[in-house]
Amino acid sequence: MKERNYTLKKSNLSSKKPLFAISSCLAGEQVRYDGKSQALGDELAQLEAKYRLLSICPEMAIGLGVPRPPIHLRWSESTQNYRAVLIEQPEVDYTEALHDYAVLLLAKYPELTGVILKQKSPSCGTGKTKLFDRHGELQRADGWGIFAAELLRLRPCLQVLNENNIIYHIKSSGI
Repeated sequence: MKERNYTLKKSNLSSKKPLFAISSCLAGEQVRYDGKSQALGDELAQLEAKYRLLSICPEMAIGLGVPRPPIHLRWSESTQNYRAVLIEQPEVDYTEALHDYAVLLLAKYPELTGVILKQKSPSCGTGKTKLFDRHGELQRADGWGIFAAELLRLRPCLQVLNENNIIYHIKSSGI
């Protein structure tokens, strides 16, 4: 399992602060499929003051490199659900690997309080991920990423946030 503590201070590792996992791309790491990041910026320091942050990238953790061919969520007639597949090779399916990573993460970090995930991602999306039919045609954009959905299925009380609602929360509550 590939993840790293975003904060390298030794005191942070044993801190009593709540543990939050954060998408590595939001933590400033260049791990997106296109080799870029989507760093939060100043909000990251505010989060670090209140939480222990664990940087994770489900797609990297399951062995996908950077850059990598993009995946999307496509309907499968055989399984009757959406699957995380390569856009150009829909027979290449990463759904089970993403499920397994969610299980491993929760087992390794039972104290995990919440996650801050990249909205719209096919692995980490939180309610605005694009969903495609079995032919690859866009149907709607209200799905959950495979990894994010599995985390919630396994631990329904887990706090699941994305870069937009965490920024709003920081600005409104002054974390």
